[in-house]
Order: sequence, then structure tokens, then C-alpha cells
Amino acid sequence: MRGSKALSAQSGGKARTWHLGFDASWELDLFGGTRRAVEAADAGIQALAEDHRALQVSLVAELVSDYAGLRAAQLRLAIAQDNIHTLTEAERLAERAHLSGLGTLADVTQARAEREMAEAQPPLLEADIASFSHAIGVLAGGFPGDWHADLATPAPALP
Repeated sequence: MRGSKALSAQSGGKARTWHLGFDASWELDLFGGTRRAVEAADAGIQALAEDHRALQVSLVAELVSDYAGLRAAQLRLAIAQDNIHTLTEAERLAERAHLSGLGTLADVTQARAEREMAEAQPPLLEADIASFSHAIGVLAGGFPGDWHADLATPAPALP
């Protein structure tokens, strides 16, 4: 409804005019369009909140996965280093056996090849450890190297 009225009064030869304005409008929501629009906006807000929660869960899942991967790589590195020590000792024994006439040169060569193959593993595992450590630093909201010192000491993986 829109309307405007003008009032005028004359007193002593002077005219005064007042304008009283009234402006209002409304829309009948016969088919529920406005109500549905409000419900859709509320649903949109709830969807954003759920997306935020899903992102948090995804972030924590990735963080836990990287932490478990880090600890597993550290354990594999310790095993690889123990294996190198064992293969070095086996190579030394094969050389002694060959020098005493109890072993062959093929045994020494095979022992050396196994040791050298085992020595190739630690750099790969150290790269994995650094990658996991950097990922954890970023996922925790910092820089890639922030957690390296704290995570450098091997610890048990998650139970």
C-alpha cells in the first residue's frame, strides 16, 4: 500500500504545507517462495559448517597418516641400518673364508653386492622421513621444518 497526503493550512495570509508520507509494501507469500528462500539460506549456512567440519576431519586424518608413515619410515631405516651392519659382517666373513681357501670369490662378490644394495636404501628412507616431517609441519600450521627436531627421534608408531 502506498500513499501520501498533503495538508495545508492558511493562517493570516501565510500558507503552510505539510507533507505526510507513508510508504510501505509487502508481498504475499502465497506459494512459500520467501519461506523456501530463507530455508535454503539456512541450509546453505549449515552446509558450510559441515564442510568446515569435513575439512577438519580430513586435515587430522592426513596428519595422523603422515605421522604413522614417518614412524614407519624411521623404523624401516633402523632395520636397514642393522641390515647393513649384518651384511658388512657377512662380507668380512666371506673374504676371510676366501682367503683361507674355504670360500669362493663368487661368495665375496655376492656378499659385497648385497651390502651395496642394502646401503642404497637409507637415503631413500631418509628422504621419506624428511617428506613426512615437512608435511606434518605444514599440516600443523607452520613451516616445513618446524617439527623436524621434535620428530627426529624415532618413537613407536600409533598403537
